Amino acid sequence: MAKVEFSDPIASVTGIVLHSDPYYFRRYPARNGQTLHIVQSRPDRSRHQATSAEAANRRLFGERFGKEKHREHVAETMRGQTEIEFTDI
Repeated sequence: MAKVEFSDPIASVTGIVLHSDPYYFRRYPARNGQTLHIVQSRPDRSRHQATSAEAANRRLFGERFGKEKHREHVAETMRGQTEIEFTDI
């Protein structure tokens, strides 16, 4: 982790700058009322094997907030709102 000082005109950067970049930028409030910018290395999780608890959490999250659940929610809330009636003048 390293402290970063940005020069004008860049006020701050958050997140990953490039997809292949091994670092990401984070912002924290500093004690003097300003913002502290730090650079952290991204963890390499390419060879990570999920435990049974992690796999169960992912399945539960997918069931609760996944695409199908989202489609159901959108269909319910937008029912009748996407239909446009055209009338002849």
